Amino acid sequence: PPPERVTLTLPELNRARCVFFIVTGAGKADILPRVLSPSPDGAPLPAAMVHPPQKPVQWYLDTAAAGKI
Repeated sequence: PPPERVTLTLPELNRARCVFFIVTGAGKADILPRVLSPSPDGAPLPAAMVHPPQKPVQWYLDTAAAGKI
């Protein structure tokens, strides 16, 4: 693990002034559609629950990560 770490809970993330995700690599291509369009019949993934009120969530993807959306 990294020598220093900051942990933020979902309530803290949803109170943030700005939230952005940086997603890279083909290893994220399968999961990214589930995050961006959660299934109504399944439990959402943690990243899909980040929705600060009145503030946009920004996504930065490379071509490999965006390969299946």
